[in-house]
Amino acid sequence: MRLRAKTLSKILDGTLIKGNPDADVATFSIDTRSIDPGQWFLAFKGKNVDGHDFIPDALKKGAAGLIVSDPTLVPHEIDDIPVISVENPLVALKNFASYIRLSTALFPWYAITGSVGKTTAKGVLEQILRCEGSTPLVTPGNYNTDIGVPLTISRFFDNHYDSFVLEFAMRAKGEIEYLAEMTQPHIGLITNVAPSHLESLGSLEEIAETKAELLKHIDERGTAVLNRDDPFYDFFKNKYRRHAVTFSINGNRADVLASDWEWDDDKNIIFNLAIQGSKPERIKLKTPSMGMAQSAIAAAAAAVAGKISDDHILEGITSYTGEELRMSIFTKDSGVKVILDCYNANPKSMVDSLKVLSLYKKEGRTIAVLGGMLELGEDSEKYHQQVAGTAAFLDIDIIISVGVEGQFFYEHLKKEKIKNIHHFKANKEVNEWFKENAISGDTVLIKGSRGFKLEEVGEGDW
Repeated sequence: MRLRAKTLSKILDGTLIKGNPDADVATFSIDTRSIDPGQWFLAFKGKNVDGHDFIPDALKKGAAGLIVSDPTLVPHEIDDIPVISVENPLVALKNFASYIRLSTALFPWYAITGSVGKTTAKGVLEQILRCEGSTPLVTPGNYNTDIGVPLTISRFFDNHYDSFVLEFAMRAKGEIEYLAEMTQPHIGLITNVAPSHLESLGSLEEIAETKAELLKHIDERGTAVLNRDDPFYDFFKNKYRRHAVTFSINGNRADVLASDWEWDDDKNIIFNLAIQGSKPERIKLKTPSMGMAQSAIAAAAAAVAGKISDDHILEGITSYTGEELRMSIFTKDSGVKVILDCYNANPKSMVDSLKVLSLYKKEGRTIAVLGGMLELGEDSEKYHQQVAGTAAFLDIDIIISVGVEGQFFYEHLKKEKIKNIHHFKANKEVNEWFKENAISGDTVLIKGSRGFKLEEVGEGDW
C-alpha cells in the first residue's frame, strides 16, 4: 500500500504546510531514541515532555516527515521533507487507523483484551496465523494503548501484511471502546475477568463492563470469542448478543475444549484438545503454566472464529515458545533454576505461578520471590493475603517478599507463623541474600508487577 504526503494530510484532517506533497508516507514514531531512518516523526505534547523539542534529533536520525501540532516550533530551514500540521495528534492518529481499517476491510482484524493472558493469547494467535502462511501485523510489547495501537497500525507500510492482531489494554472506562471503535475488529477475544485495575474501576463488575466495550464495536458480521469458564460468561454473551465462539479448560461445553491435564518429566503440559466437536487430539505445550495454557486455548478459539484449519491451529499452539519475562524458565551457571514471570501480576496470575513452582518440589528447595501487585485499590491488602495463603498452602520452602506492597505477604505469613520467610526493601538486597544462600538444585520463582523490575533479581549474579 502506497500513501503520499498530500493524501495523509487529508486523512489526518491536517494541513501540509511545507515539503514535497508526493513524498511517500512510512511508519510513525513518537520517540527519537528508537526512530529509524525513513520514519515519520509525530510530535506529541505531553504533561512533562514536548515532542516538538526533539524535532532536530528526529531530523538528524533521518526522519522522512513530520506531524506537528505547533508549526511555529518547526525549524525554518526545513524545506525538503513534508510537514503536516494537525490540531490534535491523538485524533489524527485515530483518523489514520480508521483509514487503514477501511482500506483493509477484507483482511481479518483480531482484537484481544482481558485481565490475564491477553499477551500470551496474542502471541499464540500470531504463531497460528504464521503456520497458516499469513503475515500478521501484531501489537508489539506494550503498544496496546490509544497511542500504541494506531502506531502499530502505521507499520502496515513496512511489509505485505494480510491480517491484524491487536492487544487492547485499559485502566479506565472508555479506553477499550475508543480502541474498538477505531478498529472495528472482525473477531474480539476476552480472555477473562480477574482482579486487576481495581484501583480505577472499583469492582469486578465494572471491569467486566469495561471489557465488554470490545464487543460493542465488533464488525456487524463479526464474532465474539468468550471464556466459558469465566463467571462473567453469561454477561458477555447477553450484553450485545454477538455471534460467539467459546472455549473451556474446565469441562464446560464449548467450541474449543481442553481436558485430561498432566505434566511430563520436563513440566510441559499435556492435554486433550477437541475443536468444534472433533475427535480430541493429545497435544503438548511448552509451558508448565495452566494460565498460559488457557491463553493458548483462547487463541485457538479466536483462530476457529477466523476459520483457520484445525491442523494449523494445532501446529501453532504446540510450536509457541513464550514471551519475554512471562514464565521464562532457565538454569543459572550455579545450578539454580529460575522461573522468571515478572511482566505483570494480579491475584490470578500470582496463584498460577505459585502452582507452577510447586511442581518442582521433588527436585530441591522451592523459593518464591514475591513482589507486590499494583492497582488493586482498597482491597489490595486482602488480595496480597490471599496469595500469601496460597503460598503457605502449597508448602513453598522459602518465601521472600520485596518492596512496600510485598510487606503484605510477609505480615500475613508471619501472623500465620510460617517459617523461612524474609522481607527485603529492594531487589539488590534479595540478590545479596541469594549470593549467600542459593544452592544448586533450588528452583526460584520471581513474580510481581512490572513496576518492581524484578528481572533485576533474575539477572542477579548468584
